[in-house]
Amino acid sequence: MTASGIRSDATSKGGASHRFADARVIQFTPRKRASRAPIVDPLRRLEIDENRRRMQQNLAAAIVVILLTAAGTWLLEELRQSCLEAAHNCVLLDARRH
Repeated sequence: MTASGIRSDATSKGGASHRFADARVIQFTPRKRASRAPIVDPLRRLEIDENRRRMQQNLAAAIVVILLTAAGTWLLEELRQSCLEAAHNCVLLDARRH
């Protein structure tokens, strides 16, 4: 033992392994880390959420455009059929003329 109270060897009375001989000094051991998910940068997380939202909005816009195109095609076909059936003086559009 030295003058400061620290033992030079790693064992104390009774054979237990202690670094310090002074009972007032407590030896702290680091905790073992629990396996957690990796830390993600908050800005990166915001960017991922923003990209997901943008993809959802693009999908919704594409569905709306497809539905409007289908509804317009159906409406034009119905108008053409009703004009032909009624035998009115209808102007038929011919796409081959242009």
